[in-house]
Amino acid sequence: DSPVRTPIFPVKKPGRDEWRFVQDLKAVNAAVQARMRAIRQAVLQNRMALDLLLSHEGGVCQVLKTSCCFSIPDYYENITDLRFPPKPNSWSGHP
Repeated sequence: DSPVRTPIFPVKKPGRDEWRFVQDLKAVNAAVQARMRAIRQAVLQNRMALDLLLSHEGGVCQVLKTSCCFSIPDYYENITDLRFPPKPNSWSGHP
């Protein structure tokens, strides 16, 4: 039972004899967010472990001889806001 297997619903377009498919992606977004948090935590833990193991040589940045700004952004809020604004059901006649 996978969270990415969400049902797809046929929805009739207003005023037409046409249909479109709509999928509720809340469950998919929640699953992606959980996996992203786990990956982010694992990467940060691995980086801390590498820095600890290489501390006698100055850490990862010194060993790689590079500037090491390290940041993993957390876009939790942005993922939940990935939705399109609702379109009006009728056309006003003005472009």
